[in-house]
Amino acid sequence: MEQNGLWGLMRADGTELLPCKAASPVSQCGAAGHWIWFASLGAEKFDEYAAHLEASGDGTLCGGHGGLSNSFFYNLDAPGLDRSGADLTGLYCYRLSEQGQVIPMQEIPLADQLWDLYGDLLPVYSAHLEGGAGDPAWPGPLVESACGDGAPIKWWYISRQGYANFTPDLDQAGWFFDEALAPVETQGHWAYLDREGNLVTEAVYDPVCDTARDQTTGEVKPDAAWAAHMQNGYAVVRQGDAWGLLDDTGAEVIPCEKAGVAWEGSTLWVKEDGGWVRTEPPTA
Repeated sequence: MEQNGLWGLMRADGTELLPCKAASPVSQCGAAGHWIWFASLGAEKFDEYAAHLEASGDGTLCGGHGGLSNSFFYNLDAPGLDRSGADLTGLYCYRLSEQGQVIPMQEIPLADQLWDLYGDLLPVYSAHLEGGAGDPAWPGPLVESACGDGAPIKWWYISRQGYANFTPDLDQAGWFFDEALAPVETQGHWAYLDREGNLVTEAVYDPVCDTARDQTTGEVKPDAAWAAHMQNGYAVVRQGDAWGLLDDTGAEVIPCEKAGVAWEGSTLWVKEDGGWVRTEPPTA
């Protein structure tokens, strides 16, 4: 939640968990239930809020560490890679931790759990492997390819079965999880993509959640960085200061005309006449 340019955290039932004191949106650490809340607090206050979250069963605050997250890329240097098409041999997991781990997806003992968690279509980009030879390895910069018509391929999706969806000119690609659509960024705005690789909305939406760091300074940017993922068939969308709700066909069941919309998969809140009203998602 946001108030006067500062961010906090609220439950779907309207209970405030963290007050609006952070300069950037609250996000989740890779460690389950750890909230990243960049509020200027002393150690005593930080521990107090963390204890409050733990006592209510709402997770805890992330105290900062070397990082814990999974991302996926297509390793152009994978041994035995079939270069005539998409090949699951090239699918690697980059497990960001204090040392960093790059692991072929086919060699991960819990690979099925990762597929189940993130969905059977994973967003990837092609890259060469860097580092190694005794040092931690990591994926290098994104390597572009091209469609038959010359359109650039940046981010794309690879399936659990090994087929690929190459949608041109995706600058970022989000998770499907088990939903029908995923958020993708193209030409400076966000759109929604179906499981066949087709854009089902125009690229007209602005970010609504999560954070990103400035690549030069390393500082967390104050603005939201990502469009919302679908949750139980709906996603909040935004165009400037106007908010709406998208369904899993790509239709705005609430047009981008509201002062605010909040949806976390179970409870819908809409801001009208200066206040928030709890309501039900409409059908298209």
